[in-house]
Amino acid sequence: MVTVVYDHRAWPIYWISLDKKGNSNLSEQKTVLSKSLELLLGYTVVVLGDREFCSAKLGHWLSERKVYFCLRQKCNTKILPENEVYKELQY
Repeated sequence: MVTVVYDHRAWPIYWISLDKKGNSNLSEQKTVLSKSLELLLGYTVVVLGDREFCSAKLGHWLSERKVYFCLRQKCNTKILPENEVYKELQY
């Protein structure tokens, strides 16, 4: 589900129902986000995703479209900063 935050409230603008249990996959996420981004042309968009949306591929896809994003990660997720060794996220 994609919502727009206005006046401290989140208003749903687009969603799909999945005929399965579990999380959505990258293709399904891109479908929902593509339709939503079409509706929001001309606006600054920031995608805030919970851990279901933690894919680096999704982050790359959003970057290609010049969309700001913050995708939640598990605290033990390992990252590879440029020119460094793998590190575990910490909070």
